[in-house]
Amino acid sequence: MKSSTTPIYGITVDLSATSPLGTLAASSTADLIDTLGLMFMHGQMPANMRQALINHVSTLSDTAQAARVATFLVVTSPQYKDLH
Repeated sequence: MKSSTTPIYGITVDLSATSPLGTLAASSTADLIDTLGLMFMHGQMPANMRQALINHVSTLSDTAQAARVATFLVVTSPQYKDLH
């Protein structure tokens, strides 16, 4: 089985169901998206982006997948790239 942790430039990111982000995905999609917004966008995620992410990620029943998809969508968004 492939590990759910992925090395990124010397950093290990755990996006499993039992990780902090996976736990957030299990309890509250909005909290997951807000946390990612703070982590990656310095709290500057546009409201329409936040709502679109919540709407999409809340359709995913697998919490590890929800954490991975949400993270991927945030860090590949044009809004993220504009902030960095």
